[in-house]
Amino acid sequence: MILPQSPKKDEQTLCKEEMVWLIDKAYHSTIYSFRDSLFPPPVNYPGNPWADASTAFHDQVVQIGDRLVKKYPNISEGFIRQETEMRFQGLVTSVFNQMRTNAQQ
Repeated sequence: MILPQSPKKDEQTLCKEEMVWLIDKAYHSTIYSFRDSLFPPPVNYPGNPWADASTAFHDQVVQIGDRLVKKYPNISEGFIRQETEMRFQGLVTSVFNQMRTNAQQ
C-alpha cells in the first residue's frame, strides 16, 4: 500500500515555522510569566524585572534571526528580520496589555 505523501514545504514556510517555534520557546523562558503580573513600573525604573526580561527576550529574538539568516541564505535577510521583529512586538504587546488589564481589575 502506498501512503500519500504530504506536499513538500517550501523553504520560506520551513523558516517561518522554525522561527515561530524558536521565538515561542524564548518567550516562555523570558516574559511569558509576566502575563499574570500587574502593570510594571516605568521601563527605566532600576531593577525592573519586566524591562530585564523583555530585553533578554529581544536579545534572544535577534539571535534567532541571526541563526535563521545563516540557515536560510536563499530567503531575504530583510524578510527574516521583519518577521522576527513583528513576532517579538506581537508577543510583548500581548503580555503588556494583559498586565495592564490585570492592574485595572
